[in-house]
Amino acid sequence: MKTQAEYIGEVFLHVSKLKTEQEKIDYLKSVQTLPLLKVLEFAYSDKYTSPYTDIPEYEPDDSPIGYSYSGLHKEYTRIPYFMNTDSFIQNDKIRNKKLRNILEIINWIESPILEAVILKKPLPHISKDLAMKTFPHIFGA
Repeated sequence: MKTQAEYIGEVFLHVSKLKTEQEKIDYLKSVQTLPLLKVLEFAYSDKYTSPYTDIPEYEPDDSPIGYSYSGLHKEYTRIPYFMNTDSFIQNDKIRNKKLRNILEIINWIESPILEAVILKKPLPHISKDLAMKTFPHIFGA
């Protein structure tokens, strides 16, 4: 497993340009990192649910990729605050403020990915089926 990889948003963009499922699988395996695996797990594993039906308003970061204050490769560790985990923040106001802050410090390419994870909606360019075929171990298979 790589320890240094592209930003997660760049991985999603690259996948969107690939034609075949096998190309996508091979690419995802080549850039596999713990942050990417955890994002896919939180997005698609049935063991995680989210109380969110919409995302709090926020100002997206418009910096070029790599120049944002942070990124999903760092912020993925905070996703459990918003899901049914031991780390879930019970207070809605505090939880929403924390989510808004994260969405504002990650790159605008990555914020829709985090939104989809929190809302338990399909991720852009990486379907649940593709994630399960590529990384079956994160789904308990």
